Amino acid sequence: MSKKNYGDIAALATGSAVEDQSRKNVDKKIKPKLVPLPLEWDQILESRHHGTKSSYILAAIKEKLIRDGYL
Repeated sequence: MSKKNYGDIAALATGSAVEDQSRKNVDKKIKPKLVPLPLEWDQILESRHHGTKSSYILAAIKEKLIRDGYL
């Protein structure tokens, strides 16, 4: 067990939250955006999509970026 793990155990013992440093990715930064949706699209996503609207929008943008050859 590394020293890092002992620190995590000590933090848990005191009731502190432990952050998983391996899951943090400093290269990926997210710029917050507000995307206004037409009411009709919002209602369609609400009734047919079982995830969040943000996840659907991100998947659609990624698909378009791949199709256009940017990714």
